[in-house]
Amino acid sequence: MPAELESTDWESWGGPWQAFAGGSASHSFDGADISLLVRATDRPNLDGSEPWALTIRTCVHEDDFGVVMDVVGWLLRHATTQGWVGFVRDSGLGQAQHLVRHEDGFDLVDVRPVGQQKHVPWPSR
Repeated sequence: MPAELESTDWESWGGPWQAFAGGSASHSFDGADISLLVRATDRPNLDGSEPWALTIRTCVHEDDFGVVMDVVGWLLRHATTQGWVGFVRDSGLGQAQHLVRHEDGFDLVDVRPVGQQKHVPWPSR
């Protein structure tokens, strides 16, 4: 569990991992909120160990976005993947951002048509 959580009261969520509990029909889109953590047995690390593969698809209300990003930040601090790790989409505004991990943390990078100004509203830590 993340040692320091900076957002809302986690007790109301049942702990940080409930942010990605999954396993039920989504309240906001066709399909289900899912989360799955498995061993990536077909992609061993250089040392021969088996890495983990995590997939999450969930809908989060904007009021809870800070909570989810706390957990995402914690996960990415423990990840080994470099580069693109996913995306965040604001269905209300029709905007999407790539989630890109690098040695110093992660960035949210706007997906935008060519010629539009870049704007990243979520600060990197």
